[in-house]
Amino acid sequence: MIDNQRKAEEIVGSVDWQSANHGLCKCPGEATHTSHTRLRDTTVFVDGVPTIFCWHTSCMAYRDEANRKLRRAILHDNFGRPIQQQDNPAKLVIEKDPESEIIDRIKTIAESNKSRYLTHYNWDPADMFEESPIKLDDPAQDYHRFLTLWQPNDLIWIGDVKDSGRHPQNFCHRRWATTRPERCSSRGR
Repeated sequence: MIDNQRKAEEIVGSVDWQSANHGLCKCPGEATHTSHTRLRDTTVFVDGVPTIFCWHTSCMAYRDEANRKLRRAILHDNFGRPIQQQDNPAKLVIEKDPESEIIDRIKTIAESNKSRYLTHYNWDPADMFEESPIKLDDPAQDYHRFLTLWQPNDLIWIGDVKDSGRHPQNFCHRRWATTRPERCSSRGR
């Protein structure tokens, strides 16, 4: 057990250490909680600014006093003098997920070029129909072509929230494939 963990346990009692820097503990003001106390409601952090965090607000006075004691114990030496911090403390670097960074960049570029894209890629529905590599001549075949977009076990919801009923078994691919297009409740909407 490292020194900071030992000092924290002297103040809050037994701690279930989740890592070298934080652990789950009993709230110093648990008796004042106005709602049910769960095991993970109170956490003690011993790195950076040592802190006892609790989700409950009714224990604030007790928690604040315990935080003062914890900080005094960890940030001061045995004679009560502040421990000198490093001149250049390590800065916290928050790295963003590379995939979400790429998505954010694409989103920014798309938003800034929206009008240009809409003008350049404007495609009239009639032109889409005429230029389609697959001719859509038979509505019954169009319906079955549409269903080929899904796997046999996929669920397909056609319509608004309650247009097709409530039960998931009504929406499996097989069910739609065996239903004639003219019998579908959403047809023609």
